[in-house]
Amino acid sequence: MEKKDAYLSLVEKSGYQGSKPYYKVLQIIITPDEAELLDSLPATIEELSTRFNLKEKDVRNVLDKLFKLGVVSPVPWPVSVVSDRWAFVNNVEQLQMAVMMRNRTTEFYDVWRDLQIEVSAGVGKAPLPPIRYIRIIPYYKTVRNVPGALPLDDLVEIFKAQESIALVECCCKLAMRKCDVPLDVCIQFGFRAESMVARGIARKLSVNDAIEVLEKAEHTKTPVVHSLFTNSQKLDDITALCDCCACCCGVNMADRSAGRKTWDLYAPSRFVNTVDQDKCDGCKLCLKRCNFGALKIKDGKATVDATKCVGCGSCIGFCPQDALALKVVRPLDFIPVVKQEMPLMLGWV
Repeated sequence: MEKKDAYLSLVEKSGYQGSKPYYKVLQIIITPDEAELLDSLPATIEELSTRFNLKEKDVRNVLDKLFKLGVVSPVPWPVSVVSDRWAFVNNVEQLQMAVMMRNRTTEFYDVWRDLQIEVSAGVGKAPLPPIRYIRIIPYYKTVRNVPGALPLDDLVEIFKAQESIALVECCCKLAMRKCDVPLDVCIQFGFRAESMVARGIARKLSVNDAIEVLEKAEHTKTPVVHSLFTNSQKLDDITALCDCCACCCGVNMADRSAGRKTWDLYAPSRFVNTVDQDKCDGCKLCLKRCNFGALKIKDGKATVDATKCVGCGSCIGFCPQDALALKVVRPLDFIPVVKQEMPLMLGWV
Protein backbone atom coordinates (compact mmCIF):
# COMPACT_ATOMS: atom_id res chain seq x y z
CA MET A 1 0.00 0.00 0.00
CA GLU A 2 1.29 3.44 -0.94
CA LYS A 3 2.20 5.53 2.10
CA LYS A 4 -0.07 8.47 2.81
CA ASP A 5 1.40 11.90 2.04
CA ALA A 6 1.17 13.56 5.45
CA TYR A 7 2.13 16.97 4.04
CA LEU A 8 -0.72 16.85 1.55
CA SER A 9 -3.14 15.75 4.27
CA LEU A 10 -2.10 18.71 6.44
CA VAL A 11 -2.61 21.11 3.53
CA GLU A 12 -6.12 19.73 3.08
CA LYS A 13 -6.87 20.06 6.80
CA SER A 14 -5.61 23.63 6.80
CA GLY A 15 -8.42 24.77 4.53
CA TYR A 16 -6.02 25.70 1.71
CA GLN A 17 -6.69 22.67 -0.44
CA GLY A 18 -4.27 22.27 -3.33
CA SER A 19 -1.92 25.01 -2.12
CA LYS A 20 1.57 24.34 -3.49
CA PRO A 21 3.19 27.18 -1.47
CA TYR A 22 1.70 25.86 1.80
CA TYR A 23 2.90 22.36 0.95
CA LYS A 24 6.42 23.71 0.32
CA VAL A 25 6.39 25.72 3.58
CA LEU A 26 5.55 22.57 5.54
CA GLN A 27 8.30 20.64 3.78
CA ILE A 28 10.82 23.31 4.76
CA ILE A 29 9.89 23.57 8.43
CA ILE A 30 9.05 19.99 9.48
CA THR A 31 10.43 16.54 8.73
CA PRO A 32 8.34 13.74 7.17
CA ASP A 33 8.15 11.97 10.56
CA GLU A 34 6.98 15.17 12.24
CA ALA A 35 4.39 15.67 9.51
CA GLU A 36 3.07 12.17 10.10
CA LEU A 37 2.77 12.77 13.84
CA LEU A 38 1.12 16.15 13.24
CA ASP A 39 -1.35 14.56 10.84
CA SER A 40 -2.40 12.07 13.53
CA LEU A 41 -3.65 14.79 15.89
CA PRO A 42 -5.70 15.42 17.96
CA ALA A 43 -4.24 13.02 20.47
CA THR A 44 -2.74 12.81 23.93
CA ILE A 45 0.97 12.39 24.53
CA GLU A 46 0.33 8.83 25.75
CA GLU A 47 -1.60 7.99 22.57
CA LEU A 48 1.17 9.41 20.38
CA SER A 49 3.79 7.52 22.35
CA THR A 50 1.99 4.22 21.73
CA ARG A 51 1.10 4.99 18.10
CA PHE A 52 4.64 5.96 17.04
CA ASN A 53 6.59 3.76 19.47
CA LEU A 54 8.28 6.76 21.07
CA LYS A 55 9.07 7.62 24.66
CA GLU A 56 6.71 10.21 26.10
CA LYS A 57 9.70 12.50 26.69
CA ASP A 58 10.54 12.36 22.97
CA VAL A 59 6.91 13.07 22.02
CA ARG A 60 6.95 16.13 24.26
CA ASN A 61 10.13 17.34 22.59
CA VAL A 62 8.56 17.02 19.13
CA LEU A 63 5.39 18.78 20.26
CA ASP A 64 7.45 21.55 21.84
CA LYS A 65 9.22 22.15 18.52
CA LEU A 66 5.93 22.10 16.60
CA PHE A 67 4.33 24.42 19.15
CA LYS A 68 7.10 26.96 18.62
CA LEU A 69 6.47 26.70 14.88
CA GLY A 70 2.79 27.55 15.39
CA VAL A 71 1.37 24.32 13.98
CA VAL A 72 0.21 22.61 17.20
CA SER A 73 -1.52 23.80 20.32
CA PRO A 74 -2.65 22.30 23.59
CA VAL A 75 -6.45 22.12 23.70
CA PRO A 76 -8.77 23.50 24.81
CA TRP A 77 -7.19 26.92 24.31
CA PRO A 78 -5.93 28.85 26.17
CA VAL A 79 -4.28 26.43 28.57
CA SER A 80 -0.78 25.79 29.82
CA VAL A 81 1.62 24.31 27.31
CA VAL A 82 2.04 21.33 29.64
CA SER A 83 -1.43 20.14 28.59
CA ASP A 84 -1.64 16.45 27.70
CA ARG A 85 -3.93 16.79 24.66
CA TRP A 86 -2.73 18.46 21.48
CA ALA A 87 -4.21 19.41 18.12
CA PHE A 88 -3.09 20.67 14.71
CA VAL A 89 -3.62 24.42 14.40
CA ASN A 90 -5.36 25.10 11.10
CA ASN A 91 -4.51 28.77 11.41
CA VAL A 92 -2.08 30.06 8.83
CA GLU A 93 -1.60 33.24 10.83
CA GLN A 94 -0.16 31.45 13.88
CA LEU A 95 2.10 29.45 11.56
CA GLN A 96 3.04 32.61 9.71
CA MET A 97 4.04 34.54 12.81
CA ALA A 98 6.13 31.66 14.17
CA VAL A 99 7.98 30.38 11.13
CA MET A 100 8.81 33.78 9.63
CA MET A 101 10.85 34.60 12.71
CA ARG A 102 12.83 31.34 12.55
CA ASN A 103 13.54 30.98 8.84
CA ARG A 104 15.30 34.22 7.98
CA THR A 105 16.36 33.46 4.43
CA THR A 106 15.36 35.14 1.19
CA GLU A 107 14.43 31.73 -0.22
CA PHE A 108 11.95 31.07 2.57
CA TYR A 109 10.50 34.58 2.44
CA ASP A 110 9.90 34.13 -1.28
CA VAL A 111 7.99 30.90 -0.64
CA TRP A 112 5.98 32.61 2.06
CA ARG A 113 5.28 35.57 -0.22
CA ASP A 114 3.76 33.16 -2.74
CA LEU A 115 1.58 31.71 0.03
CA GLN A 116 0.55 35.17 1.23
CA ILE A 117 -0.48 36.17 -2.29
CA GLU A 118 -2.47 32.93 -2.63
CA VAL A 119 -4.19 33.28 0.76
CA SER A 120 -4.99 36.94 0.10
CA ALA A 121 -6.59 36.00 -3.21
CA GLY A 122 -8.75 33.46 -1.36
CA VAL A 123 -9.85 36.06 1.17
CA GLY A 124 -10.59 38.45 -1.66
CA LYS A 125 -13.02 35.97 -3.27
CA ALA A 126 -15.27 36.07 -0.20
CA PRO A 127 -17.99 38.75 -0.19
CA LEU A 128 -17.32 41.86 1.84
CA PRO A 129 -18.70 41.38 5.37
CA PRO A 130 -21.45 43.91 6.19
CA ILE A 131 -19.57 44.76 9.39
CA ARG A 132 -15.82 44.77 8.88
CA TYR A 133 -13.50 42.66 11.03
CA ILE A 134 -10.83 45.36 11.11
CA ARG A 135 -11.28 48.91 12.38
CA ILE A 136 -9.00 51.84 11.63
CA ILE A 137 -8.07 53.86 14.71
CA PRO A 138 -6.41 57.29 14.63
CA TYR A 139 -2.83 58.15 15.51
CA TYR A 140 -2.95 58.33 19.24
CA LYS A 141 -2.18 62.02 19.79
CA THR A 142 -4.72 63.17 17.20
CA VAL A 143 -7.78 62.22 19.31
CA ARG A 144 -6.65 64.00 22.45
CA ASN A 145 -9.04 66.82 23.33
CA VAL A 146 -11.36 66.03 20.40
CA PRO A 147 -14.97 66.55 21.54
CA GLY A 148 -16.84 63.24 21.59
CA ALA A 149 -13.74 61.01 21.51
CA LEU A 150 -14.09 57.90 23.67
CA PRO A 151 -11.64 55.42 25.24
CA LEU A 152 -12.30 52.98 22.38
CA ASP A 153 -10.93 55.65 20.00
CA ASP A 154 -7.72 56.07 22.00
CA LEU A 155 -4.92 53.55 21.59
CA VAL A 156 -3.37 54.38 24.94
CA GLU A 157 -6.66 53.60 26.70
CA ILE A 158 -6.87 50.35 24.73
CA PHE A 159 -3.36 49.44 25.87
CA LYS A 160 -4.30 50.12 29.49
CA ALA A 161 -7.28 47.74 29.21
CA GLN A 162 -5.19 44.73 28.16
CA GLU A 163 -4.01 41.97 30.47
CA SER A 164 -1.10 41.16 28.14
CA ILE A 165 0.69 43.11 25.41
CA ALA A 166 3.47 41.75 23.19
CA LEU A 167 5.44 42.87 20.15
CA VAL A 168 6.15 40.69 17.13
CA GLU A 169 7.70 41.51 13.77
CA CYS A 170 5.31 42.07 10.87
CA CYS A 171 5.23 38.96 8.71
CA CYS A 172 3.54 40.79 5.81
CA LYS A 173 6.46 43.21 5.58
CA LEU A 174 8.99 40.39 6.03
CA ALA A 175 7.49 38.55 3.07
CA MET A 176 6.84 41.46 0.72
CA ARG A 177 9.80 43.77 1.56
CA LYS A 178 8.40 46.78 -0.30
CA CYS A 179 8.71 49.74 2.08
CA ASP A 180 10.67 51.42 4.88
CA VAL A 181 8.17 50.72 7.68
CA PRO A 182 9.99 49.00 10.60
CA LEU A 183 9.28 45.32 11.07
CA ASP A 184 8.74 45.49 14.83
CA VAL A 185 5.39 47.32 14.81
CA CYS A 186 2.83 44.49 15.23
CA ILE A 187 1.31 44.62 18.72
CA GLN A 188 -0.62 41.62 20.07
CA PHE A 189 -3.05 41.45 22.99
CA GLY A 190 -4.45 38.87 25.39
CA PHE A 191 -4.13 35.19 24.51
CA ARG A 192 -2.45 36.02 21.20
CA ALA A 193 0.26 37.93 23.05
CA GLU A 194 0.71 35.09 25.54
CA SER A 195 0.83 32.41 22.85
CA MET A 196 3.44 34.28 20.83
CA VAL A 197 5.59 34.93 23.88
CA ALA A 198 5.31 31.24 24.77
CA ARG A 199 6.40 30.34 21.23
CA GLY A 200 9.45 32.56 21.65
CA ILE A 201 8.62 34.93 18.79
CA ALA A 202 7.38 37.98 20.71
CA ARG A 203 8.44 40.04 23.68
CA LYS A 204 6.18 41.41 26.36
CA LEU A 205 5.48 45.14 26.43
CA SER A 206 4.39 47.58 29.09
CA VAL A 207 1.93 50.32 28.18
CA ASN A 208 4.83 52.77 27.87
CA ASP A 209 6.72 50.33 25.65
CA ALA A 210 3.67 50.07 23.39
CA ILE A 211 3.45 53.86 23.13
CA GLU A 212 7.09 53.94 22.02
CA VAL A 213 6.21 51.48 19.24
CA LEU A 214 3.42 53.83 18.13
CA GLU A 215 5.81 56.77 18.06
CA LYS A 216 8.18 54.87 15.79
CA ALA A 217 5.43 53.66 13.46
CA GLU A 218 3.81 57.08 13.19
CA HIS A 219 6.98 58.77 11.97
CA THR A 220 7.96 56.58 9.03
CA LYS A 221 8.34 57.96 5.52
CA THR A 222 5.75 55.46 4.29
CA PRO A 223 2.53 56.37 6.14
CA VAL A 224 0.98 53.50 8.08
CA VAL A 225 -2.62 53.05 9.15
CA HIS A 226 -3.30 51.81 12.69
CA SER A 227 -5.70 48.88 12.34
CA LEU A 228 -7.44 46.99 15.14
CA PHE A 229 -8.05 43.32 14.51
CA THR A 230 -11.35 42.30 16.11
CA ASN A 231 -13.83 45.12 15.72
CA SER A 232 -15.66 45.61 19.03
CA GLN A 233 -16.75 48.21 21.55
CA LYS A 234 -15.17 46.11 24.31
CA LEU A 235 -11.53 47.08 24.68
CA ASP A 236 -10.49 43.63 25.91
CA ASP A 237 -12.03 41.97 22.83
CA ILE A 238 -9.34 43.50 20.63
CA THR A 239 -6.69 40.96 19.66
CA ALA A 240 -4.06 42.93 17.73
CA LEU A 241 -2.94 46.30 16.44
CA CYS A 242 -1.32 46.20 13.02
CA ASP A 243 0.43 49.15 11.40
CA CYS A 244 -0.70 48.50 7.86
CA CYS A 245 0.78 49.94 4.69
CA ALA A 246 -0.78 49.92 1.25
CA CYS A 247 2.08 47.97 -0.33
CA CYS A 248 2.76 44.96 1.92
CA CYS A 249 -0.42 44.29 3.91
CA GLY A 250 -2.06 40.94 3.14
CA VAL A 251 -5.55 42.35 3.72
CA ASN A 252 -4.95 45.07 1.13
CA MET A 253 -3.65 42.42 -1.24
CA ALA A 254 -6.98 40.61 -0.78
CA ASP A 255 -8.86 43.75 -1.81
CA ARG A 256 -6.71 44.24 -4.89
CA SER A 257 -7.00 40.59 -5.92
CA ALA A 258 -10.79 40.97 -5.85
CA GLY A 259 -10.70 44.14 -7.95
CA ARG A 260 -11.81 46.25 -5.01
CA LYS A 261 -10.27 49.43 -3.71
CA THR A 262 -7.37 49.07 -1.29
CA TRP A 263 -8.63 49.32 2.32
CA ASP A 264 -12.18 48.11 1.47
CA LEU A 265 -11.94 45.38 4.13
CA TYR A 266 -11.31 47.98 6.83
CA ALA A 267 -13.95 49.90 8.76
CA PRO A 268 -13.11 53.61 9.07
CA SER A 269 -12.60 55.26 12.43
CA ARG A 270 -15.36 57.40 13.93
CA PHE A 271 -13.59 60.54 12.69
CA VAL A 272 -12.84 62.57 9.58
CA ASN A 273 -10.13 65.13 9.02
CA THR A 274 -10.84 68.86 8.83
CA VAL A 275 -8.75 71.77 7.52
CA ASP A 276 -8.51 75.21 9.10
CA GLN A 277 -8.50 77.28 5.92
CA ASP A 278 -7.05 80.30 7.70
CA LYS A 279 -3.96 78.34 8.79
CA CYS A 280 -3.40 76.21 5.66
CA ASP A 281 -0.72 77.51 3.28
CA GLY A 282 -1.20 74.82 0.60
CA CYS A 283 2.20 73.15 1.14
CA LYS A 284 0.81 69.71 0.06
CA LEU A 285 2.66 67.74 2.75
CA CYS A 286 -0.66 66.27 3.92
CA LEU A 287 -1.37 64.90 0.45
CA LYS A 288 1.80 62.78 0.65
CA ARG A 289 0.67 61.31 3.98
CA CYS A 290 -2.81 60.24 2.83
CA ASN A 291 -3.33 56.60 1.80
CA PHE A 292 -6.90 57.24 0.70
CA GLY A 293 -6.78 60.11 -1.79
CA ALA A 294 -8.96 62.14 0.57
CA LEU A 295 -6.99 65.38 0.33
CA LYS A 296 -6.50 67.76 -2.58
CA ILE A 297 -5.51 71.37 -3.13
CA LYS A 298 -8.25 73.74 -4.22
CA ASP A 299 -7.65 77.46 -4.62
CA GLY A 300 -4.31 77.09 -2.88
CA LYS A 301 -5.72 75.36 0.21
CA ALA A 302 -6.06 71.71 1.28
CA THR A 303 -9.58 70.31 1.25
CA VAL A 304 -10.93 66.99 2.57
CA ASP A 305 -13.22 64.62 0.69
CA ALA A 306 -15.25 63.25 3.61
CA THR A 307 -16.44 60.32 1.49
CA LYS A 308 -12.85 59.07 1.24
CA CYS A 309 -11.36 60.14 4.58
CA VAL A 310 -11.30 57.36 7.19
CA GLY A 311 -9.99 59.48 10.05
CA CYS A 312 -6.66 57.69 10.43
CA GLY A 313 -4.85 60.88 11.48
CA SER A 314 -1.64 60.06 9.59
CA CYS A 315 -1.46 63.52 8.04
CA ILE A 316 -2.21 65.66 11.09
CA GLY A 317 1.07 65.66 12.97
CA PHE A 318 3.00 66.46 9.79
CA CYS A 319 1.21 69.73 9.03
CA PRO A 320 3.72 72.55 9.71
CA GLN A 321 0.88 75.06 10.12
CA ASP A 322 -1.14 72.92 12.57
CA ALA A 323 -4.10 73.34 10.23
CA LEU A 324 -5.51 69.80 10.46
CA ALA A 325 -7.73 68.24 13.13
CA LEU A 326 -10.11 65.32 13.53
CA LYS A 327 -13.78 65.56 14.36
CA VAL A 328 -16.28 62.84 15.31
CA VAL A 329 -18.77 62.04 12.53
CA ARG A 330 -19.88 58.50 13.40
CA PRO A 331 -21.85 57.46 16.51
CA LEU A 332 -20.76 54.91 19.09
CA ASP A 333 -23.05 52.25 17.63
CA PHE A 334 -21.04 52.40 14.39
CA ILE A 335 -18.66 50.07 16.27
CA PRO A 336 -20.31 46.67 16.91
CA VAL A 337 -21.17 45.51 20.43
CA VAL A 338 -20.70 41.87 19.40
CA LYS A 339 -17.11 41.43 18.30
CA GLN A 340 -16.40 40.88 14.63
CA GLU A 341 -13.39 38.61 14.19
CA MET A 342 -11.62 37.37 11.09
CA PRO A 343 -12.13 33.66 10.34
CA LEU A 344 -9.27 31.39 11.42
CA MET A 345 -7.91 33.85 14.00
CA LEU A 346 -7.60 30.69 16.07
CA GLY A 347 -8.59 27.16 15.18
CA TRP A 348 -7.52 23.56 15.48
CA VAL A 349 -8.49 20.20 14.04
